[in-house]
Amino acid sequence: RDGVCVMADGLGLSIRVDEGQLRKLMGKLDPKLVDELRRDVLTDASHYGEGQVKLHTPAVTGNLRRSIQTATARIKQGIGRVWSSTSLAVYGPWIETGHNVKGGYDMTSKPGGYQMFATGARELLAKLPDIVQNAARKLQDKWGR
Repeated sequence: RDGVCVMADGLGLSIRVDEGQLRKLMGKLDPKLVDELRRDVLTDASHYGEGQVKLHTPAVTGNLRRSIQTATARIKQGIGRVWSSTSLAVYGPWIETGHNVKGGYDMTSKPGGYQMFATGARELLAKLPDIVQNAARKLQDKWGR
């Protein structure tokens, strides 16, 4: 949607910004402005996605929520990621899917799992047009275009 692709994949959320689509959306932008727009959209989308995933993550001790992180280190490539560190919460995939994929954990999950990453992806997709418009508006205000 609007040059941004969101995909839930296991215990993670991938966010990809397509520069070509953003250029079409914003007309003929200076390449530096496209880079700035991509960075802003990717950062805002990643943090919104992280918030939505955490919102839909069940909490007993809070360890699973604390394990959910955002990475936007690959902004130049237009890639962001929200994931749960399995070194901090090895049971995360089971809570997401409802299946005890690692074995050895006596925990209760609901049938079908909590789907916090899948739900976070859907919520982010619904919010993407606003995120892109807000980032474009900030850029226009900043540069007076």
